[in-house]
Amino acid sequence: MIKEHYIADLKTINRATRFESTFLVQSKEIRSKKKSGEPYLVLRLADRTGVMDARMWDNVAAVAEVFENSDFVEIRGRVQDYNGQVQIVIGRLKVVPRPQIDPGEFLPRTSRNIDKMFGELLTTIDGFSNPHLKRLMSGIFRDKETARRFKQAPAASGMHHAWVGGLLEHVLSCLRVSKLLASHYSELDADLLASGVLLHDFGKIFELSVDHAIEYTDEGRLLGHIAMGSAWLERRCDEIEGFPPRLKTLLLHLVLSHHGKLEFGSPKQPLFPEALALHYIDDLDSRLEMMRAVTGEIVGERVWSQFHRGLDAIVLKKEAFLQQGSKTDTPQTSADPAQASSPPQHSPARTEPAPIAPPAGRHGQPAGPPALHPEPTPPPEMAQAESDETPSARPAPDLFSDPGSAGESRE
Repeated sequence: MIKEHYIADLKTINRATRFESTFLVQSKEIRSKKKSGEPYLVLRLADRTGVMDARMWDNVAAVAEVFENSDFVEIRGRVQDYNGQVQIVIGRLKVVPRPQIDPGEFLPRTSRNIDKMFGELLTTIDGFSNPHLKRLMSGIFRDKETARRFKQAPAASGMHHAWVGGLLEHVLSCLRVSKLLASHYSELDADLLASGVLLHDFGKIFELSVDHAIEYTDEGRLLGHIAMGSAWLERRCDEIEGFPPRLKTLLLHLVLSHHGKLEFGSPKQPLFPEALALHYIDDLDSRLEMMRAVTGEIVGERVWSQFHRGLDAIVLKKEAFLQQGSKTDTPQTSADPAQASSPPQHSPARTEPAPIAPPAGRHGQPAGPPALHPEPTPPPEMAQAESDETPSARPAPDLFSDPGSAGESRE
């Protein structure tokens, strides 16, 4: 199957142009219109050039149950700008059988040179001064099959670095930060921290598959990358004769605690400096990548993104914000020196009003002072982020002369 239109092309396509193309379904959600209660589809579509949100407003009942996440769909539709972001409005949709798909067209891939990145990783290991960690890491990453899987693995299924080579890109970025921290904080063991960076997400090579799409394996769904990675690490340490048991325990704690909190999936919280540093390095790198991706989707004159679930916030595109300010802000001018040197004008004397008593709090006690930093009123984009179904926001129905195969069954 020849793919004609890619996500990257759609960002600049004429908004009046109808197009047909095939995409990977990265996520699927069925919602209801507020007034009518009728269903509509919210999709996240992907190919090797990127991802884009999509909406299907009509004929939803005929297709909603014939495909799932990680399926491939051929759509006919158009592109529109909504809330400062580009999205696809789908008029027709059908499932494409996997044997007809070339996975290379749909799996997003790092833009960086994978072999060059992996070479930098090996150079870091060669520079270890701890002989036990150097032997362990060299044995892991110089194994041909392990290296192949590590180079191909994504760092996540959707939130951050969700592409072929994403895990390697994420780990290498974290390695660079770990070197900076270890050079600044003398209490950090550089080799131990770097080993934690190398191993913290190693379980992703077992948790995620990239055969046809980035999706979870059965074992990944049942066990998760933290449990799988720590179990695998323990076996590798036990295979090395004379490997210090307590050093193995520290490595296992680094893997088990790197999510930071129990509610974030870590069986343990970080309990020594390298574990704490690893958690914040991992969290910082993943969140900055999410922000980079979100701001890249803001188009036009908008400066705010829609609400992002991973960041639990809306995001400001600071370049656009500053550019808008440079067009509208008026610089303040100094006062006229002549006026500044003139004597002040005296106002008539007045009597100060009596102080107003503060309002009573609970149980008759005085209420506390007002907050010094009250919560800001969210911008309108935040309130509108989930209101695609409202009549004012809903795009015009996508009408086609060809009724298409909206109800086609999954093959």
